[in-house]
Amino acid sequence: MTPERAADWRRAAAAALAALLFFACANVFIAVPDTASYWSWAQSIARELDLDFANQFEEHRFRVRLMYLTPADRIANDWPIGTGLLLLPAVALGPLAAHAWIAFLGIAALALAARAAQAPPAAALAFLAGTPLLFYLLFGAFFSHIPAFALSTAFLLLWWKTAEERAVHEWLLLGLLLGACACVRPQLALLGLVFAADAPAWIRARSAPARGLAVAAMGALGGFAPQLLAWRLLYGKWLALPKSEEMRWSAPELWNVVFSDYHGVATWTPLTLLGAAGLAALWRADRRAAAGFGLVLAAQLYINAANMVWWGSGSFGQRRLVDISAILLVGLGALWSVAAGRPRARFLLGGTALLCCAWTLLLLAAERRGLVLLDRYIPMRGPEFRSHLAATAGQPLDTARALAAPLLRGEFPAARAASAIALGAAVGGLLWRLPRMSRGALRPLAGCALAAAVGASALVAAAGLRTPPVDDPEAAAQLGRTPRTVWENHLEYAHYQLNQYEFAEAERTARAAIAMFPQGGAPWWYLAASLYLQDRFEESRAALLELFAREPHHALGARLAADLGARGFPVEAPPAPREAIAP
Repeated sequence: MTPERAADWRRAAAAALAALLFFACANVFIAVPDTASYWSWAQSIARELDLDFANQFEEHRFRVRLMYLTPADRIANDWPIGTGLLLLPAVALGPLAAHAWIAFLGIAALALAARAAQAPPAAALAFLAGTPLLFYLLFGAFFSHIPAFALSTAFLLLWWKTAEERAVHEWLLLGLLLGACACVRPQLALLGLVFAADAPAWIRARSAPARGLAVAAMGALGGFAPQLLAWRLLYGKWLALPKSEEMRWSAPELWNVVFSDYHGVATWTPLTLLGAAGLAALWRADRRAAAGFGLVLAAQLYINAANMVWWGSGSFGQRRLVDISAILLVGLGALWSVAAGRPRARFLLGGTALLCCAWTLLLLAAERRGLVLLDRYIPMRGPEFRSHLAATAGQPLDTARALAAPLLRGEFPAARAASAIALGAAVGGLLWRLPRMSRGALRPLAGCALAAAVGASALVAAAGLRTPPVDDPEAAAQLGRTPRTVWENHLEYAHYQLNQYEFAEAERTARAAIAMFPQGGAPWWYLAASLYLQDRFEESRAALLELFAREPHHALGARLAADLGARGFPVEAPPAPREAIAP
């Protein structure tokens, strides 16, 4: 068989695998608050050409406490607009078609990165299976991470491959992509740090490309304009930056982000460490690329560690690092290149990668079984976690049924088949065309990107101008003006801290949640529990009474009341409701 024919067979197999996996496993997941918020941007613009999310939030069953009014008297949507704009081409076709569209963007980015890194198929497959990418391609396409991965990959590769010399249209495309990345996730504006790696070359040449940098800056502004307009129209400010109150800039949890068993990089996706280590191998071949990619990786690690919700809430591994994970594939490609021609090194690298992938895939399967929950901390060192993994590995038929649950339930069989076929055809066409692509295609691509940015800005402006303020005093009073997602994040954190035996820290977290929303019962439970575990029984009793005043039949509170009573601190717990009393 000729090399060309073998390459064609590999492309066909990859396209067929993408179609088969999508058909068997793709799960449409639109839930409050993240994915529903992204989807609501697209729905509201496509259906009604406005930014009034009342209908969409009602359809997705948002709890009232997750909704609030902005200072401009509009219903807030704190999630960035970029993912919603990328969903617009497919939202009218339904969730499965939109899922296939987002999956295609992710697979296209993966193929581009593998080609640019000269990574063999084994490295690309290991990257897919050993990072959170596979999980979000199949089960979380409507989070922002696959769109962010696609756009950031395009930006980083374009920067890398045009480093020696850039035409004006390439500077423009770089800027537009950077702005679009920030439109999907504002923290991706830090991708611009790669230009710092160009500085040594500019210093040696004693001139910086001022014209190119100016064009890139204008392009970045144009790419980010839809988000600026959305913030101005919804919040009354050009730089609203919702959720920025979650940031703890001076206290990043770097150790936890990498090593915690609560979605840490090393504990959930250890292959990520191999990819990061590969940047050292890349340094020998291309110092500019290694420096630029290293700066971006370090910046994203820091900004995610500085977020109060460093574990990523309901996250498979460190999902936010999916955004820039093309860097890790480049690192893996560099490691594979170093190992080529060295049988022992290749065996060691391949074996290590295989073990890393097996571990991550086992966690993925356990999550699909419902045995490892992403939004509930279960210590990996505990017997519960170990028994769940053993059940996942020891019951392969049940695990296979869980992975293919949407198909077995008969969810939209015709739409599923059509979307899978379309995805396979698109992937096959992309893989066939990719080796024939040249740098000359960037000029029309820059024009298309500019037109897309202008069109998106016009759509957002029109939608915003058609969005009236909420003028119903009763509705305004019910919604309030305070975002409470941070309050719920505090509860997750308090649960984690109790399980880590960090009782004083859990107390502080619970008190912070109470200060935000004292009417809720849950933080009073965490406060009572953390005080009890510090042997401060009278204070625990007082917190428990506050809990019962809000949630009279809190089951865990009743157990704690019994324990306090046994220690001589009686708590008069309300009687159980009649329907809960066994006959």
